[in-house]
Amino acid sequence: MELEFRSFDKAVMQLAGGASGAVEQAVPDNLTFTQQGAFDVQVRGDLFLTPESFDAGVLAKMQTSARLSRGLPVGMAELRDVHVHLLTGIVFDTGNRCLWQGWLLNWNAPVLGGNLMYEFGGAKDAACHVFDDGELRGAQTIESAVLIISAGYRVYGHWLLDHLPRIGRVADSVFGVHQALRLPEKTWARTLTGLFAPACRFVEAGDGATFVKVERLLVPTTARAYGALEEHSMRSAWTRLNDILKQGAPAGQPSRRLFVSRQMLREGRKNNRAIGNMAAVERLAVAAGFEAVHPETLSFAEQQKIFSEASVVVGEDGSGLHNAIFCRPGARLGVISTDRKNTLHAMIANIRELHITYIAAQELQGGADGDAAYRVHPRDFKTMLGVLLAGH
Repeated sequence: MELEFRSFDKAVMQLAGGASGAVEQAVPDNLTFTQQGAFDVQVRGDLFLTPESFDAGVLAKMQTSARLSRGLPVGMAELRDVHVHLLTGIVFDTGNRCLWQGWLLNWNAPVLGGNLMYEFGGAKDAACHVFDDGELRGAQTIESAVLIISAGYRVYGHWLLDHLPRIGRVADSVFGVHQALRLPEKTWARTLTGLFAPACRFVEAGDGATFVKVERLLVPTTARAYGALEEHSMRSAWTRLNDILKQGAPAGQPSRRLFVSRQMLREGRKNNRAIGNMAAVERLAVAAGFEAVHPETLSFAEQQKIFSEASVVVGEDGSGLHNAIFCRPGARLGVISTDRKNTLHAMIANIRELHITYIAAQELQGGADGDAAYRVHPRDFKTMLGVLLAGH
């Protein structure tokens, strides 16, 4: 069977009344949409602590993301009579002979193309996907379900940004469908979904099943598109998570200084984006009064507690810094980055009313530091600490 790629974003925008220009595709009869909001990112003027150098590049990228995402609708879509691939959450709509892709599904074209190559042997960047539909025949049928799984389902940072806002919208919805696809594999993901129970009950459909047919599939749109975060959905989900985790309001003013360490994660792993001298940088931070924390060793309640007590957080670009969602307004965040200008930490800071600054690691030539590709200059790190600690 040959399945074309169709834009979920365009179809939803047409249903929401936001499409402009010539209609490029007809909206199929099996897709409906209930709008609950829209992207409209406003970057705070006081967000960055040092508005020059690397911070300026991150700001420019944020502004581009805000422009590209503005107006994208947020809400709950409904697809009828479709198959879902349980390992990835890719929606096979054989009635319309298509695979659905789009930012609002968290399956933009490059990500979906790479996943098809990995899971199904499809060609990256192809115009359509040729698929043997034999696996679909005999698939278990479910009357109704909610689709949460999508790209990044195995990554902690993606859960905080991509999946929790969708689960939160299900918990707030009046649709009355609480069976979700699919049960997470990671222990921490199971814990997170358990915190939202019984509002969103995850069920694995059939032992060893690859596909499931769903007569009524509810799809909460993602709250991240083009690198931008939709503030209302994110704030609602993070507030709910904070309220569930905390044991009462934290006392006093936040005063802890945290260095988010990735040293335990790095052990035994090769990473061509690794910063080779992070152990030395960590020692500099500890000498400056920071405490090294390893979020992966802590419970969610412990992570919420220590980050809510922090006035300054610094660390290497990665999922651990996403715990800044637990910081209280006014806290400062320092990001040690490679050259990729990851805006997600700045987007989190923008929503949580934090202040942020970045420094860039220097790229090494010819593998000068083993497997590492980058190195932080100690002078740059000390300058960052001076900016973060000024007045703190």
